[in-house]
Amino acid sequence: MMRARDCLQPWLLRAVRATLFWGVMTANAAVAQPDNTHLQLELGFGHETQTSPLFQISPDSTVIYQAGQQSLAGAHFRTNLQGSAEWRWREGVSSTVSAAISIKQAPQAPGMEMRSLAINPAVHLPLGRTSMGLGLDLQTIDVGGQAFRQIRGLQWDWTRHNGRSLWALIANVSQYRHPGELQELDAHATSLVMMGQLSDPLPGIDAIHLSAIAGREINANGYDDLSQHSRMLSLSVHGTLAGLHWTLGRSWRRATFDGTLFPGEPVRDDQATMTDVGVAWSLSTRQHLRLEASHMRNASSTPLYDNRHLQYSLSLLTTF
Repeated sequence: MMRARDCLQPWLLRAVRATLFWGVMTANAAVAQPDNTHLQLELGFGHETQTSPLFQISPDSTVIYQAGQQSLAGAHFRTNLQGSAEWRWREGVSSTVSAAISIKQAPQAPGMEMRSLAINPAVHLPLGRTSMGLGLDLQTIDVGGQAFRQIRGLQWDWTRHNGRSLWALIANVSQYRHPGELQELDAHATSLVMMGQLSDPLPGIDAIHLSAIAGREINANGYDDLSQHSRMLSLSVHGTLAGLHWTLGRSWRRATFDGTLFPGEPVRDDQATMTDVGVAWSLSTRQHLRLEASHMRNASSTPLYDNRHLQYSLSLLTTF
């Protein structure tokens, strides 16, 4: 009997092709006169450190953990460019195309280098005080100077906005594809995101953002140690004090895998906590200088995946 995930690929490909064709045709019809555009450039530098346990593989393929930790650290330079365009049609219907390019270079630690390109065409339909959208999630990711992952996804969203609050529900179905020897990481992924934003809830607080994410990733090759269920909760608070814009964020994520790679060890279970702190200065109406620090701690039932990540960065953001 054919499994559901085996039926998913041709269905997803047909949906992606149809949505992409519609988006390209409508964008070409109005590309000279979009009703709304946005373009932002970020140039920054920083330093990051990642640590994980020391280990070696014995002749009988047993993982032997050693005292101490291995560390990957170095300075990085980052360039991010993101933009979007919107075309409004009759009866409130709109189509959008957004794109983002990110490049991180780390001369001292090439393993931390990363490049990514994302393109997201979408269509939105008004439904009273709410709207519903359908679009594509197309991404390519390079890590350490080498091609890593291609993502093809279909995304549906529902939003409600009343001027003081925004609520959204986003569902995504994606396929992950990898080159060469990395093909064992190929997977089918689904996720459901619930988001909320409250504007000016308290004096000195500009906004509070909330999100809850449930995800499922199934390895395309049947590897249980690469298939997982994940849950994530995020809370961030944005405010203004003495002319400075500040942000404080906290996230919790748990990923439970279907199996383990190493005999004798329990099924892999990862629990991560993330903290982000940022302060921005307005240099002009179009430019901001942002100082940011982030820390991530992942505790895993499989010690090999225990790690800490710490990053500091200073960026100049320019809006055109």
